[in-house]
Amino acid sequence: MNVKTTIAFVAVTAAISAEELPRKSSAPRESYPNVDVIYDSVATPDGKRLRTIITKPHNAKGKLPVIFVAGWLSCDSVEAPAGTKDESGLVFRGLAKLPEFALFRMDKQGVGDSEGVCAATDFDAELAGYRTAFWALKNYDFIDTKKIYILGISNGGGFAPLIPETDAEQAQVRGYISVGGWVKTWFEHMLEIERRRFALMGKSPAEVNDRMKGAATLYHEWLIKGRPVDDIVKEQPQLAELWPEGKDHARLYGRPLAFYQQLQQLNLAAAWSRVKVPTYVLHGAFDWIMTQDDSELIAAYVNKNGDLASFYEIPNTGHTFQHYLSLADAFKGKSAPFDPKMIGLLADCCATKPLRMKINTIAFVGIPVTEMKRAREFYEGVLGLHPDPEMTGEHWTEYSIGGHTLALACVGEQWKPSNDGTSAALEVDDLDAAIARLDERKMSYDKVESPVCRMAVIEDPDGNKLIIHKLKSEDEKGVK
Repeated sequence: MNVKTTIAFVAVTAAISAEELPRKSSAPRESYPNVDVIYDSVATPDGKRLRTIITKPHNAKGKLPVIFVAGWLSCDSVEAPAGTKDESGLVFRGLAKLPEFALFRMDKQGVGDSEGVCAATDFDAELAGYRTAFWALKNYDFIDTKKIYILGISNGGGFAPLIPETDAEQAQVRGYISVGGWVKTWFEHMLEIERRRFALMGKSPAEVNDRMKGAATLYHEWLIKGRPVDDIVKEQPQLAELWPEGKDHARLYGRPLAFYQQLQQLNLAAAWSRVKVPTYVLHGAFDWIMTQDDSELIAAYVNKNGDLASFYEIPNTGHTFQHYLSLADAFKGKSAPFDPKMIGLLADCCATKPLRMKINTIAFVGIPVTEMKRAREFYEGVLGLHPDPEMTGEHWTEYSIGGHTLALACVGEQWKPSNDGTSAALEVDDLDAAIARLDERKMSYDKVESPVCRMAVIEDPDGNKLIIHKLKSEDEKGVK
């Protein structure tokens, strides 16, 4: 677009958006105590008006950071009326009540009050709608457009970084949250989901493999060669039973075939590799639709730009915010009651709070003792450890072992020895030689053997248990 075209487009869309978008649903609009709810709209480049729903704390002062939602693939509304049982709706209602954030949602073409036909809208048109909504954030004086957090859900968890196009727009984004997202090619995704689908349908491993041969042909002809599905199954009728939509060869999951051919053209690995802001990537443990590998790859690509991304697997969770007790239940859609902790999890991500400690390494293993001199005679005389001259004293002595530190602490009542507490396992080259050394010093010990290691359990002069440990070689493992 040149400057004149851009100005004309903005003027036209502003005029269209100024007209009130009619309400299609008979349900009441969203409402919350102490929360302002704004029903507005944006106009796409082809003139379709799309419903936007913006919430903010009623008594907010100054500008607020905003959570901008990039939604899922299906033709379901982002509106969350009171009394909703939908898990995504419950999440949105929770986010709308956050005292420190505004929330911005958009219904895609043909969904909710939005104009158009969702089942006929391709991905390029849908993405254009999200980009128009992103531009519209500047129209609200209570939104801090330098603090935008993009929450991508399902398909949106993959394409989220495509929404801000220019460097200036990308600089407005403070962080990303990807929930059940994807980053590989759509062709790869279809092969992976089909393998899981066949297995969860109860097909045997042999049947799954046979079906995958046909699926590989079907999706290669459609997504790589760009052929209509109807032509493919007419030419190879044995592939018809593999198509997830049965006899409907014009749509998949409610969207036109062109939608997925456009997804196949995307390079989301490149898009995520350009992200240089904090990113949280969430994947449900019982998500059978998108792979954990996709989520981990998103985090890995962002982390090439620094320590910016964290991946978290959410227990007992499905593809997005559903609560399940097993993978089989997730496949059947048999959900358990919604877990409201999910709302706090997302809020912490936007506040860039760590969802859990990030442990880098073991700083030291500490062992409490009552007499430092006696303890050192044992650890140095019997075990043969060498103290660090700079970290040796009456109350604290350190030993370096294989890049790690074992520390003796003599601090009285603050930290008492115990033979029922934590133990340190010390790896040796030759366990038999170590045991011979213990015998020589008349030390008592208990021999223990597992399928992967051999051990001698001993006690220091204060009764702290220590494990002299030897990992078995690969050909010894499994033998007791």
